[in-house]
Amino acid sequence: MKTSLHFVLAAGLALTPLAVTASPLQRSQVSANAKWLLHLDVDALRKTQLGSNLLKRVVDEAGEDLKEDAHIDLPAILKNTSSVMAYGTDFKSGKDGKGVLIWQGSKEIEQIASGFLVQQAEATKAGSGNVKLVREGAEPVYAFGDDMNIMVRPGGGLVLGRSIDQIDLATKVLEGKASSLQTKDTFKEYSPLPGGFFFLALADGFAKEAQVPAQASVLKLTDGGRLALGETNGKLRLQLSLKAQSKEVTQQIQQVVQGILAVATMTQGDNPDLQNLIRDTKVSVEGQRVSVDLSVPVETALKQIDEHDGGKKQTAPAKDQSNPDESKK
Repeated sequence: MKTSLHFVLAAGLALTPLAVTASPLQRSQVSANAKWLLHLDVDALRKTQLGSNLLKRVVDEAGEDLKEDAHIDLPAILKNTSSVMAYGTDFKSGKDGKGVLIWQGSKEIEQIASGFLVQQAEATKAGSGNVKLVREGAEPVYAFGDDMNIMVRPGGGLVLGRSIDQIDLATKVLEGKASSLQTKDTFKEYSPLPGGFFFLALADGFAKEAQVPAQASVLKLTDGGRLALGETNGKLRLQLSLKAQSKEVTQQIQQVVQGILAVATMTQGDNPDLQNLIRDTKVSVEGQRVSVDLSVPVETALKQIDEHDGGKKQTAPAKDQSNPDESKK
């Protein structure tokens, strides 16, 4: 089975929400009860070779469609977004989950969001939408369907949550009116990271509370972790640090990780570039932490993404261009 670097990175992001304490992530903006956190520094991402390339692809592939179909100016949104952060106080999914997303940027982001929401709310009144204004005021709240709400905070970005109560609590944290991670030691056990990271993810205690998939059984031996992605000196860097539940299982985690890498190496006979990258991956142990470090030339990463996207386009089913009226005859 052929696996591209694009897939490996995507799987790393989706595998588990992990955490870290590094600028520009501000602990004062996160609830003291947070158990997982994701932070994307869009400003930093735009300055990287990988980020500028990927963002351009997103605009090229979806920008015109969104502008025509939903009247959303995607280039303006990406240009004016500074960061996107999500965190939760449990590991439940769907409507039962307690988490929020905080989207921050220039005032243009708030204006774009406000204009879109007002337009959609009016469309709902006319019977052709699913957005409703559920709370008026200086910081209006709109509901999307039955289980998603969004608050527009002038000068403070956007806050999304499953319930208005979750949004209100997150807002209090942002305003310094509720306790934040500044008052706790959660996620502080990891070594400081050098600069250059644009994505950080954190989790604490997920092995006990989260439903870990069978293919990620190594996570059942851990009690938390940190994932970081960045770019420095023309290389894409990935660092995964897993915190073992005890010193006794630290070696087990190291062996499992090394085994996974060995299997991945053997299955990449038709992809020597990726095979060499896997071989160069470093696995180290410090106390009860097992760290995996991968450094990839950006050009190689972009090549893998091109190969992956090319394969998807070739295998994608062709759209039915037949005349629907003719097919009924």
